[in-house]
Amino acid sequence: DCLLSRGLGDVYKRQDTLTIRIPAGLYDGAGAGSLIALPVSIIKDSVAEPGKTIRFAIQEAPGPLPSYLRASNAACGDAPVVESEYTIIDGGLDLARAVGEPVPVAGSLSQYDVAYTVRASNATGAELAYDLSDALATDPGIGSVSMQSLSCSSSGSVSSCGDNLPGKLPAGAGPWKLNQTRRSLESGAVDTYTLVVRFSVLPAAGVRACAGAGTGLFGLATATVPNGTPASVQSEACVDTPPTARVMLTQQVASRVASTDQFQVKITSGGATAGVATTAGAATSASTAQIVVPAGAALQFTEVLKANGSGPDLVPDGYVAELSCTNGSAGSTTALPSGAGTATASALQWPSITPAAGDLLDCTVVSTARPPKLVVGLEASAKHSEPGKTVNYVITVGNAGPVATTAPIQVRDVVSAGLTLGSLPAGCTASGQTVSCEIAAGLPGRAPGAVTAVGRAAEIRFTIPVTVTPGATSGGNTVQVWGGGDPACTEASPCSASASFSLPAPGARPVPVDSRSMLGLLGMALAAFAALQLRGRSARRPG
Repeated sequence: DCLLSRGLGDVYKRQDTLTIRIPAGLYDGAGAGSLIALPVSIIKDSVAEPGKTIRFAIQEAPGPLPSYLRASNAACGDAPVVESEYTIIDGGLDLARAVGEPVPVAGSLSQYDVAYTVRASNATGAELAYDLSDALATDPGIGSVSMQSLSCSSSGSVSSCGDNLPGKLPAGAGPWKLNQTRRSLESGAVDTYTLVVRFSVLPAAGVRACAGAGTGLFGLATATVPNGTPASVQSEACVDTPPTARVMLTQQVASRVASTDQFQVKITSGGATAGVATTAGAATSASTAQIVVPAGAALQFTEVLKANGSGPDLVPDGYVAELSCTNGSAGSTTALPSGAGTATASALQWPSITPAAGDLLDCTVVSTARPPKLVVGLEASAKHSEPGKTVNYVITVGNAGPVATTAPIQVRDVVSAGLTLGSLPAGCTASGQTVSCEIAAGLPGRAPGAVTAVGRAAEIRFTIPVTVTPGATSGGNTVQVWGGGDPACTEASPCSASASFSLPAPGARPVPVDSRSMLGLLGMALAAFAALQLRGRSARRPG
């Protein structure tokens, strides 16, 4: 190995003296003009060996009249500092930090694990010692940080760095000390540390792309080498923060079937629940927090009814639910779900949504109690009648909706001409052939899950008697109902039902069974039948 004086072009061996002449001038030790480059470097360094130390000394000026004097500039009369040593380390400690891609944590949509490796190698010709630490300087959109595991393996060393790890995992978000005591590393040996760090992504936007400290998942490893030159070595590595989207789901209740009905909305993905919101008491809304989810992850929105605020999940079939979504990310092409959901075994759900990176989704489910639903039926007490007979029309009006009626129900029944109305039930009046009845508001609705048909819901019956007159030509009848708060049954388009009974053909005269004519006809028929029987028996007598 040789020392080369670049200024003089001469090569010096160990123990040789190198002379550097400094021109006359004023040197304060701070300005650029006071810094003198040393024309020294190492060449032909093919064999690893211990470091080299060079001693520099300011010599006394020669001659009886010296051109300069050596003196202290700190205190008058003090001994001047005229010597300095410079050690050239052969190689030193090499440090290399690397980072892998973030991996989503199972069962979580906002947490990731990332593996960092720190490689410390001794490239000198002698053993050296070091202390190692690691620190993160991530983007501000990163939340909690914790070390999940720490391991170390060694090659070319008689001792393992794994035996010198801290007694327990370093706590907090770092910086973390990676060796328990100062580690001695032989020449040519390598220690490789692997640490797995878990972090969460906050709803707040950060600086996702790596661009130095404070961006991405940036980290810096630092090794201090006592008495080494340099005294510390650093290595950095960074990987972009995983692309994410943000979503919030709100439940709004416009009206309730029962005052104790509560609703719960969920955001799920791949079996993991990202967010839940449940209404309580008389509250009409509840929202999940703004949730961070991986970009590209399919999300599912669901709504269930919690009767009395607890119990099993129920399909809210007594309600009309509508979903609407907005995206605060300008220019995003993400398809947003909307409208009424689809009932499953125990929930209402909407088509899945796959948000893109940067999406800011705000979705709301509005649930409104279904209105009353009027059902009407009409039956005749006889299938056939004739003048002078009485037939009862039975009108049945029910509420198959989940809530009680909110307004009076109007019933209108126009009986056919030739039918004379009898005594009407309470709540009904007649004007000509038209019967009008009214049912007060508050007719109860059906229980959830009940069959929506007359006879299965709360109902009111009216019996309308009619007597057939000789001039009657039809026993048909149609009843109409509207009101009650049912938007499908209005006066302009009422709900209706029909029934009828048959009448004798026009001109036909009924014959009373107790009349003399009927008795005569009956006698003649019996006599003819007896004569036929007697003739038959005579024909079978043998000849």
